[in-house]
Amino acid sequence: MGNIWATVQNNGLLKINKQKNVTPYFQADIFEDKLYYSIESVDPFNFLMGTSEGLMHLKLNQNAEITSVHEIGNIPPAKINTIVKRRAIEGEYWIATEDEGFYLFRYDEQTAKHYANNNLCIKFNIEYENILDIYEEKDGNLLLATWGNGVIKLFLDAATQSFTESFKFTTENGLNHDFIRAIIGDREDNYWFATYGGGVSVLLSDYFIHYDLESIGFKQSKAKSVMATHSNLWIGLDNGILHTDPFCFTDHEYYDKALGIPNDEITGFEYDSDSTFWVASFESGLYFRKKGDLRFKKYPYTKGVSEPKINDMAIVNRDILLATTSGFYRINPTTPKTTLLTTENQLPHNNINFVFIDDQQQIWIGPKSSGICLLDSTSIEVHRLSKSPLDVSGMTTDSKGNFWLSTIGKGVLKYNQDTLMAIDISDGLTKNYCYDIVCDKNDRLWIAHQPGISTIDLNTKQIRTFGFKEDMGGDFYDIWKDKEENIWFASSNGIIKYFPDRDKKNTVPPKINLNKANVSGINYPLNKPIQLPYPYNRRYAKFRFDFTGISFKDPLGVSYQYKLIRNDNEESQWIDLGTTNFKEYEFLPDGKYDLKIRAFNADGVPNNNPLSIRIEIAEPIWKKWWFYLVLISLLGLIFYWIIKIRERKLRMQKEALQREVNSQTIVLREQKDEIQRKNKDITASINYAKRIQSSILPPVNELKNSFAQSFIFFAPRDIVSGDFYWFSKNKNKFLLCCADCTGHGVPGAFMSMIGTTLLNDINKTEKVQSPADILEKLDSNIKVLLQKENSENAKDGMDISVIEIDVNTHKVRIASAKRPVFVYINNELSIYNGTRRSIGDDALTQKSKFLNYEYNCSKGDSIYLFSDGYTDQFGGPKGKKIMKVGVKNLLEEIRKKPMDSQGKIIKEYFNNWKGDLEQIDDVLFMGIKL
Repeated sequence: MGNIWATVQNNGLLKINKQKNVTPYFQADIFEDKLYYSIESVDPFNFLMGTSEGLMHLKLNQNAEITSVHEIGNIPPAKINTIVKRRAIEGEYWIATEDEGFYLFRYDEQTAKHYANNNLCIKFNIEYENILDIYEEKDGNLLLATWGNGVIKLFLDAATQSFTESFKFTTENGLNHDFIRAIIGDREDNYWFATYGGGVSVLLSDYFIHYDLESIGFKQSKAKSVMATHSNLWIGLDNGILHTDPFCFTDHEYYDKALGIPNDEITGFEYDSDSTFWVASFESGLYFRKKGDLRFKKYPYTKGVSEPKINDMAIVNRDILLATTSGFYRINPTTPKTTLLTTENQLPHNNINFVFIDDQQQIWIGPKSSGICLLDSTSIEVHRLSKSPLDVSGMTTDSKGNFWLSTIGKGVLKYNQDTLMAIDISDGLTKNYCYDIVCDKNDRLWIAHQPGISTIDLNTKQIRTFGFKEDMGGDFYDIWKDKEENIWFASSNGIIKYFPDRDKKNTVPPKINLNKANVSGINYPLNKPIQLPYPYNRRYAKFRFDFTGISFKDPLGVSYQYKLIRNDNEESQWIDLGTTNFKEYEFLPDGKYDLKIRAFNADGVPNNNPLSIRIEIAEPIWKKWWFYLVLISLLGLIFYWIIKIRERKLRMQKEALQREVNSQTIVLREQKDEIQRKNKDITASINYAKRIQSSILPPVNELKNSFAQSFIFFAPRDIVSGDFYWFSKNKNKFLLCCADCTGHGVPGAFMSMIGTTLLNDINKTEKVQSPADILEKLDSNIKVLLQKENSENAKDGMDISVIEIDVNTHKVRIASAKRPVFVYINNELSIYNGTRRSIGDDALTQKSKFLNYEYNCSKGDSIYLFSDGYTDQFGGPKGKKIMKVGVKNLLEEIRKKPMDSQGKIIKEYFNNWKGDLEQIDDVLFMGIKL
């Protein structure tokens, strides 16, 4: 129902409802003669009340009126300090009393069980403790707030539902006061203890338990070694042995000379299979105590030789193993037999730092500055590990069988016979000087330093360090793992016990709070968006936001990330701030911002709901919509007047120009008429030249008469052409020429007329023996006619192919000046490329003579000649030239067709290829079939 119930010590009860109305229950006939200390609701109508005379049951009716109050007889009439509802089991309650311990009350059965097991700790008596408060953990463990005995923790065995172990937090192991009034657990499972006169203590974690030597009167002593069994805690001091209770650190027994232990540093101790307790001292030798004895006795093992200093000891198979400064001793007290290994037995050094027994019961030792050695009954296997001296101080193995070594000066080494890996201060280790090493059940390595401790999680590769901040700043000498796989540390301040199962990742994210929002020196409310005008500070603008992530486990380990989202753009990335708990901006432009901040605890767990700060900075006047409207209107008006002014000027200029145009138009018309007249005369002259050129060219019918299967595709670029064809028949010889003169148009036409005339003269007046002879004579006559000997740069001439065909035998002779001839003989293409010399070339190229090339053709074979105007024409889908390859591919497709059809196809192919592009040269393409 949401009501709050409270006890008033001398009067009874108070009820406070949701509206904060208070209803007293002070009926004298019900609540007289008792004091009231605690209350717990069973349901809205039933309550348990703790009084000065026991536990009472109170009932209410539907009108919240008291119907009955009676005492519960199973609990003695003692003062009930507190009533706590059990977490896991409905209807059960813990009842804490004054001087009567505590009870478990079952409401439905109306029964109570008194917890009176005094075997949990010899220091306190649970049955008669004065318990002021009880806190139940999630797993059922109980924390009891006592008056004078600190906080007692009882560990629940879930299977048997009984408390099997206990531990006590007092001033001897860190609590600031032993009189505890109340216990509160927070969301991170930290425990807060309210003390009487000592303020508040907090237990952030209980995986480390401290046993302080100073608190029990051993301020000047240092713990050099440690060993723990279920009921015994042995601490080797620098001046004797201390025996105590491992649960409560009480009932201390100190062993010195009076009990047989020398005033010397204790470096190790072990129980053998007969429960004989063996003790190794650094300078005074080996001691033992049999089961049931009180005093220790010295065990001589050197047979009159002065005893060496003992660095470490171990027991395996009833043998005592001693690592000394004078070698390695193996002692069998039963035989008795003593074996000594030194450098004479191939040990690399006589000073042995430690002895280690691995999981296979193999014996490893650490000779000073010489790596490690494996010993068996017959040999010594030396593992130097490094070319330089390597001083190994301790050794352990992980769950995978890897060896881990602590070294003096080289950090920690991983060794598995074939590889060696180092972890040192650069990786996060506290120091490179390591004095012992142990691996716990969770594959965490624990390394002793002076001062401090390092731990390496082999699963996550995380390295943690513990020092003065964690009250672990002493010098650490020894690490011991007990049978329950808890870890014990011996240090200059005392003993520390570590519980691996309790060392868990903190999965609770921090709470994050905004502490301050400041802009330009002005603080703004934290629960409202920050709304700023523009400009929000004319001279200097600085934003600062202070925030705190609350994680009591490790407040200094809280880290932060932020991202600034502008105008709801969620694509911003999180940016690390480290442990800095504020964010500053020198300036933010106008817009809407969301500054999001999230916190991570020391184990990297973030809070799911980031802190969000809304910042709204007004737009400047020039970004307002109405400003643009006014600006556009003003600009429009300005443009309008400018246009009007320009129109007036343009009208005036237009009128002046029109007058000038009218006067110039008359002149241009007269010039146009003159140009048209001259152009007409020129065109008429060229057309006449065309008729002359056409009359000089031989009639096509003459070719058809000799070769019915033939064609000529002739396409001048201009009206007249620089390309020409020529043929003549003399008896049984038929001469055919395809020529491409320099230039096109009128200049080319002149050259073609000269070429035609010279070919006619050569054919009629001079005795020619072959096509090559014709080309030589044509070249000579061209040079004489054009006076080429006197012209340095004259380029006039022609490229020409000459073919001689014997119409009877079909023998073909070809000579060519730079023009190819395609000949199909028996459907096989033969290409004659001609001589690399043009008609009319200079004297240097004249050294290359024109050559005849003969073909024995048959009827049906075909010959093709063409000028470069065909192959050089640009066009096609990519605007490229046809090229000789294009001609070759075209002829392969059409060569079996009639020659007239071939001529049409060649013409159409050329026109389609050219398309809308300009014809670049005169075109001549000839074909005949024999």
